[in-house]
Amino acid sequence: MKAFEIFLFKVLILLLVLDFSGDFIILYSIYIIQEINPIIRVSISVVLFSLTLLSLLYLKLVFRLSFHFKLVLLLILIPVAYGFLGGVVKNSPSLALRELLPFFTLLLIPIFLNLSNIDLCKIFHFLLKAVLFTVLIKLFCTQVVHYIYYGYFSWRLLLRITPLLLLPLSYIIYSYSNKRDNGLLSFYFIIVIAGILVANARALYIAALSVASLSLSQLRFMILFKLSFLFLLAVFIVYIYSDNDILSIFGYWSGDNFESSYGYRETQFAMLMERFLSYPIFGVGFGFFTPGYESYEDINLSYLLELDLLNFFTKIGIPFSIIYIFAFAFYFLVSISSKMYIDESNILISKSFNAFLIGCLIYSLFQTMHSSILFWILFSFSFSFNAKIINLKFQS
Repeated sequence: MKAFEIFLFKVLILLLVLDFSGDFIILYSIYIIQEINPIIRVSISVVLFSLTLLSLLYLKLVFRLSFHFKLVLLLILIPVAYGFLGGVVKNSPSLALRELLPFFTLLLIPIFLNLSNIDLCKIFHFLLKAVLFTVLIKLFCTQVVHYIYYGYFSWRLLLRITPLLLLPLSYIIYSYSNKRDNGLLSFYFIIVIAGILVANARALYIAALSVASLSLSQLRFMILFKLSFLFLLAVFIVYIYSDNDILSIFGYWSGDNFESSYGYRETQFAMLMERFLSYPIFGVGFGFFTPGYESYEDINLSYLLELDLLNFFTKIGIPFSIIYIFAFAFYFLVSISSKMYIDESNILISKSFNAFLIGCLIYSLFQTMHSSILFWILFSFSFSFNAKIINLKFQS
């Protein structure tokens, strides 16, 4: 049974990576790509549903969690349940349910808890390889196709997949801090940095700097020197293929491009602050959207905004937002402060996932990530992994 569950998780990872990397502009106009995307979405739903049903068989394992992890789960679920009920009562029940759907992936926690640490490590490394391989394909092979198809290189290939780059980034840096230095790791680091630069997303740069700052302080001088050299090498490689435009590599922090993006988010921020002032205690509930804002009420996910985390806080109100923030802060505190790790490989994965989740939450201040299925699947994995290596009740 476990072998089948691991197989399903690997299939799910591949489908998610394909889905979150399938919106690059190179071949988007080609008919076959438009036909494949819905199939991928349906396949993700089928695999997730199958894993959820299997997870119900191990639901009792949740009750074996330590008090700290039960508390974290409870403090996350209470604000989410409140936002959903508020949306059902005050807004559209169907939109409220759709906004709730990503949180259903927390039901995967029991099946993760049932897997051994070795199995979870295998799934983690498979995820890293899937992300790195996809980025490598998109960075090199698709550039050639784009050049043949359009006559020039493209530098907006990594759109939705960008937050996933934070996971290999944190893992590689922490690997160096654990003195796991090898040529392959250096190659992976160059791929990740090149991917982050090619993504050309300012929110990703901020999140990546936050992730790196959590681990760089633990590195020796010679390792820092080596990473600096590898970083400059990645910049040089991207620079060669970007028409020698250094500004396009590090993103435009001034000018029309920046002003347009900044003004767009400034308008959203003002709108969200108005919501907070109008509904500070009770929030607006799941499924809510501001009528007349841009054309959001006409699109499929009208209740989402780029300022994802702030938008979520307006749905649950200030009191439940404080509870929600405390839940994550407490989770990271428990995960980091515990000394009950089994070996260095577990410490490495735990630290990498903690840094990745922190980076995703920072990224969600500027872009949509927190409200995605991908975020909650990876949170469920991280939560279960930390619970297993910290909670002695799971050690046999």
